[in-house]
Amino acid sequence: MSDTTTLVVTAVPNASEMAAVQEYLQGVMPLLLGAGGSLVKRLKTEKVVHGDPSGMTLVMDFDSADSITEMFDSDDYAALVPVRDRGFKEMNILLTREMYRNRLSWRLESVTRRRGRPAGAAPNLRRIERCRSHSRRHRRRSRTDLRAQCDR
Repeated sequence: MSDTTTLVVTAVPNASEMAAVQEYLQGVMPLLLGAGGSLVKRLKTEKVVHGDPSGMTLVMDFDSADSITEMFDSDDYAALVPVRDRGFKEMNILLTREMYRNRLSWRLESVTRRRGRPAGAAPNLRRIERCRSHSRRHRRRSRTDLRAQCDR
């Protein structure tokens, strides 16, 4: 599982203060990049299917949540807060991380729990992959035949 933190910002710009929006964006991007962020996407909302509309979305990846938090607590960012409040009607700043582990590790955990083993006692990965390929190729064979073949 990756330890990266993803910053997601949704914002509704104030149409009468577009100069403040530009000033905020020009000031905050160097701070985000300086904190170790890598830009994933900048998006403009085309259509809202459900929920409150936001005009723009920013998605960036960071190595840790601490680097982002330190940036938002810095004096440089504090100087931009009045400009941000003037330029945007609404802004949501979200720190996110992956919700699920990769599929194989989740599957191994569930297999070991079903067999009564502790979660950390995962069976040999090669054996699982081999068994999975055998079950695909030899669908008409009985389970006993497959187990005997996989135990070799």
